Amino acid sequence: MPGANNALTVLCNEWGAKNNVEVKINYITPVGEKDKLTAAAEAQAGTGHDILSHRDWMIGIYADVLTPLDDIAEELIKQYGPISPVFEYLGKIKGAWRAVPATRLMVVKPCCSHLDLYKEHARIDLHDVFPAGRGLS
Repeated sequence: MPGANNALTVLCNEWGAKNNVEVKINYITPVGEKDKLTAAAEAQAGTGHDILSHRDWMIGIYADVLTPLDDIAEELIKQYGPISPVFEYLGKIKGAWRAVPATRLMVVKPCCSHLDLYKEHARIDLHDVFPAGRGLS
């Protein structure tokens, strides 16, 4: 959306000034999967951006290296009401919030797949990777 980055930059800079925090923003393009490559590299390195917008199913993939955000999620729920069960499934992994809902680049696309073909050809059991009910209990 034209102008979205500029509007977000203004909001972030206003927040930074109000909270005495220096804000540096990198708008990493999804073109060529550069955002996904950045997330993978930072997960492997154990260092990188303080905040990163994840798309697709990346929150579940990187849950073990993402900082729990329970305090932030609980404050948002208290202030704005319940979070969508779909986002809770995607953002709350093993009982801990690893992501909070955002509107920028947040497109929820349910995974539709031939699970038997993943097992047969890739030797990947997606039920192990994404167990049912993992975040909603």
